[in-house]
Amino acid sequence: MKRHPEGTMNKIAIIVISLILAIAVGLGGCVTVSPPTAPAESTPAPTPMPTPTPTPVPVRDDSFTIRVTGSIIVYDDGEHARRSEGWEEEYNRLLDQVIDMSPAEYDQYSTPEGRIDFWAEYNEKYPAYWDDLFLKSPVVEFSGHYMVITSGGKSSSLSVDGRTPTEYTVRGDIVSCVFQKMSEGGSLKVEILCEGTVVASASTIADYGMVSVATD
Repeated sequence: MKRHPEGTMNKIAIIVISLILAIAVGLGGCVTVSPPTAPAESTPAPTPMPTPTPTPVPVRDDSFTIRVTGSIIVYDDGEHARRSEGWEEEYNRLLDQVIDMSPAEYDQYSTPEGRIDFWAEYNEKYPAYWDDLFLKSPVVEFSGHYMVITSGGKSSSLSVDGRTPTEYTVRGDIVSCVFQKMSEGGSLKVEILCEGTVVASASTIADYGMVSVATD
């Protein structure tokens, strides 16, 4: 067998090693290193829209005035005693007729013309009978209560005792009241006013009469 010279073997070895290194380097150069991937950002969930709060409708309550008035025919006991001295029977008969009068009759006959028509036989004896002895007093005692209901449905009531004339001011949507006259004679009138206008009224001249009034 023919031997190759030693130098030739060394060259072949060097060539093989060079090829191996070249292949290794070539393979290494083909490897692509990807940069680290950043974590994907999460999309925030949409913020729910707030539920609109309905605007409350303003409640408007009216201003009411409860006006209580009255009148009663009163006389002066001392003047009565002085005038009746010596003729009590005749004078007391006249007095009884006057006491039995209604307020309307009193108004009619309290004028000079009324005295002449109604008291013809007494007019000369008692020319100052009405002016000096009898007075139409505006003071009448009463008792009762009133109730107020607002637009919102709330209600309140108050019991009162008073003397005419008097007024009560309230605010609400509906107003009702009941008052009783605490005397036999005289009259009692109750009015409910809204912004100065009378919207309901009633009156009585009955003994211990009652008046009931309410708005619509």
